[in-house]
Amino acid sequence: MEVDVAVLADAAHVSPDGKLNITGVFRTLHSASAPIPWPPCVLVLELLLRGDEAARPHTLRISLVGPEEQTLREFPPITFGGNTGPAAEYPNSHSAVAVPLTFNLVNLVVPSFGLYRFDLRVDDDEVVTVEAEARPLT
Repeated sequence: MEVDVAVLADAAHVSPDGKLNITGVFRTLHSASAPIPWPPCVLVLELLLRGDEAARPHTLRISLVGPEEQTLREFPPITFGGNTGPAAEYPNSHSAVAVPLTFNLVNLVVPSFGLYRFDLRVDDDEVVTVEAEARPLT
């Protein structure tokens, strides 16, 4: 399993033909004071699954971790996979099945300025971390 895309964005969606459309990628939040309301946004992930990875289901878990390494929020697990596409039919093939995933983030508030991260785990293996820094307005 490979991570092809992992970003925070203002908006994202997957078109009916499977194209991942992303607008307004960002890594910094600005606020006059803390606590900081996180603007509505989208956590965007695209995974590349090969062979038997595409043929079986997987569980994605997302945690929001704060500057002091404290877990602020655990999101409900998401199950994906079990495709029957080309990579699943031909497990020795080099082709991959792209799995685009978008997660709308609303009503998040972070307690202080600092570096925050979303830790993403698939089947209990950490696959990627997406970071964003909350900074005071200058």
